[in-house]
Amino acid sequence: MVSPTHPEKIVRGLQSPWFPIALAALAVPVRVGAVLALETYATPYHYSEHVTIARNILAGRGYSHDWYELGSAGDGSAWPPLYVGAILAAYGVSPHAPWLTLQVFQSLVSAATVVLGYAIGRQLFGAPVGAVAGLWLAVYPPALAYALDIQSLTLETALVTAAVWGARRFHQRPTWAAAALIGLLVGLATLSRSHLLFWLPALAGVELARGRWPAVRRLGLTLGVALAIVAPWMIRNYQVHGAFVFVSTNGGISMFLGNNPRTTGTAIAELSDLWKWYPDLARELAPLSEVERDRRLYAEAWAFIRAHPAEAAELALKKLYYFWWFKPDFTAGGVASGYPWYYGLAYIGAYVPVLVAAGLGLIWSRGRWRDMTAVYLLFALQTAVSMVYIAGTRYRGILEPLLIVFGAFALVRLLSLLRRGLSAPRPAALPSA
Repeated sequence: MVSPTHPEKIVRGLQSPWFPIALAALAVPVRVGAVLALETYATPYHYSEHVTIARNILAGRGYSHDWYELGSAGDGSAWPPLYVGAILAAYGVSPHAPWLTLQVFQSLVSAATVVLGYAIGRQLFGAPVGAVAGLWLAVYPPALAYALDIQSLTLETALVTAAVWGARRFHQRPTWAAAALIGLLVGLATLSRSHLLFWLPALAGVELARGRWPAVRRLGLTLGVALAIVAPWMIRNYQVHGAFVFVSTNGGISMFLGNNPRTTGTAIAELSDLWKWYPDLARELAPLSEVERDRRLYAEAWAFIRAHPAEAAELALKKLYYFWWFKPDFTAGGVASGYPWYYGLAYIGAYVPVLVAAGLGLIWSRGRWRDMTAVYLLFALQTAVSMVYIAGTRYRGILEPLLIVFGAFALVRLLSLLRRGLSAPRPAALPSA
């Protein structure tokens, strides 16, 4: 029997069921170690608005929020519920140290994303690419930083990455079980980012265009499962507001923040500045209900777009740039109050190699575009939403594990080309005269 060569042994090792466990064994200590070493659970760098709602619930004030400094009348739907539930669970487990509990939980979730990155890389390009993607994700500084943040991105990223993994399995073998799994994951993700539900009709449309009718029927189940998960919250919203609210009432304010005469296309540090710029609008909104405020701000944003189409188009292009790069104030304290001064520069330094390598990977894998459709659609959806609403780095964060998968493919291919070049036979030397 011929013994395997050294490269073959490496590939076999990367295909071993123990390799994902080894990745998790690397990713978990790195993240939990950062939690314990930096001690940000005492004073987190950044609190999301979900914290206000969770604290109000614990104080007996219901699902309430000051609704962007305009005041709240009690129970509402200012922010999606999934991460509020995670915060409440952390308070339930450890009332005196909820942020430590939440950061450890997010570290485990982030480590799961590392394993999923490996799995997707292996699905698309083979075990070596999966291994590089997993190792890259395991030590990717922004992923570590997000696990320390009290915000929903780490949980959203894990759900979306898992859904892409499920969609890839479904593409290979469209079973009812795979369809239901995708629906479960997207349904949960929708309870944090409502636009993610629209990824499912896009997937079904692609399968319909390809004439894969069994897959289209099974994706009907996917959509049904996702809606079944969201439905209880929709029913609750109708009972609270007496009107249809899909997930939350923060769409109008996001739309207006990204589409008004003074916007840069991104969020602003202090919402009080917004109402100083538009005091008449603030006075008009103050007595309205959440739903009425949401609709009024949507109308105001669309009125700006219709009245200033050229300016709105320029803003959309700026937001495209900010989404795939960074917003103008990212390194000048504009990330969020409380972050260290070096955070923005470190993020940029970590992201540049990802962006360059992913660009090469996307170009080199274009011949297999049919296999990448689910990923392309997710990229397009997230980009389009940011161009219409507001752009920010954390909205791209959901996609960064997938970018790293493509970047890993580019690195493996470059290494392969380099190895071939070094091992190519050299021309014989000419005889001396």
